[in-house]
This record gives sequence, C-alpha cells and structure tokens, in this order.
Amino acid sequence: MSDIWSCGVILYVMLTGNLPFDDQNVVVVYQKIRKGNAHIPKWLSQGAQDILKKILDPNPITRIDVDGIRGHDWFKQGYTPAVPFNDDEDISMYEGSLNMTENNGIQDNIAINQINAFQLIGMSSCLDLSGFFEKEDASKRKIRFASNHSPAYLFEKIESIVRKMDFQVHKSNGKLKVIKDCKGPANSKGQESLLISAEVFTLHSIFIV
Repeated sequence: MSDIWSCGVILYVMLTGNLPFDDQNVVVVYQKIRKGNAHIPKWLSQGAQDILKKILDPNPITRIDVDGIRGHDWFKQGYTPAVPFNDDEDISMYEGSLNMTENNGIQDNIAINQINAFQLIGMSSCLDLSGFFEKEDASKRKIRFASNHSPAYLFEKIESIVRKMDFQVHKSNGKLKVIKDCKGPANSKGQESLLISAEVFTLHSIFIV
C-alpha cells in the first residue's frame, strides 16, 4: 500500500507540477503527510481530484487499492492494458535503437536519473540540510520546474544560453555545470566564481524535473 501512496505523490506532481506536501517547517510537512492534508487544485477534473484523494489517504486500510484504481473512471479513460513481454521474441529489431541510445549517452556524457516519490518530497526546502555543510560566505539558490520537453532538449537549451554569456560548460555524472569567473571590486581579494549546476530527473518519458 505504501507503493500506491508513492504513486499518488508522483501522479500529483505530474498533474500539478508541485509537491503535495511542502512547507518551510519539516514538522508541518510530517503533519500534512500524516493527515493526508494535500491541497488538490480545483482546476483538476473531478475524476483526477477524487483519485488523488483516495491514493494519498494516509490510512492504508481505507486507501484505494490496485483493483480500485483500475476500476476508477478517471484511470480507465484512454487506458490500454500493457502487453506482457515475450522473452522468446527476437530482439534484433531493438538492437539498433539501443546502440544509438548508448552511443548518444557516451558522446553527451549525460546520464538521466530516475526519481521516486520519496526523493521528490526530499526536494522540499525544509528537508534541505546543505546549510549545515556549506561555508558561510557561500550563496546558494535552487530553482525547480517541471517540463514535458526531452532531457536532451533541456540540456541543449541551457547550454546554448550560457555559452552566449561566456560561461564554461562541463558535463558529467548526469549534470551540466557552468562556471564563470567574475572580477570583484578593486578592493576585493582575487576573483569570485559563479557556478550553476543543472540536473535533470525523469518521472516519466514525457515528464521531466
């Protein structure tokens, strides 16, 4: 049943672009999760609102189960049952696309990370412990957004913009890092560096964070 709840968190993010449980105070986040106090936007369809409420029910006894989800009117809209994979099927037809994907991954040196519901909630600002480990003079700001563009498109767009601003671009470990040395005031010591890091996570092939 916890897996169903996790799917509810992911579904909420895919439909709204926001986290279902978020607050500056970590205690408040826990209280919202325990009470199932997720704000369901009114602009969602009645079916979507209903299934989200039932999936995010904090009580595993009353929470909707898999059969209930499959029988829900909202879920059945446009649903096509998955066809089981046949192990004896000739996979030679897939080898070309597989090799192409692997080659592109090596060339771009960018590996897209999968993300689950608990990692999504961990992105909440109240659960960010980086302040305990950063230097006092370090200034850090995080911006997150959801997109239906491909990871390759997002990285390409970011890179094209920052290169026009004379940033140095480095790709490694699923991240795109851009660096620029900025000259400080005449009375300052040395130079100050500006570092921007972009990381892409996939919730679904058509939904990127």
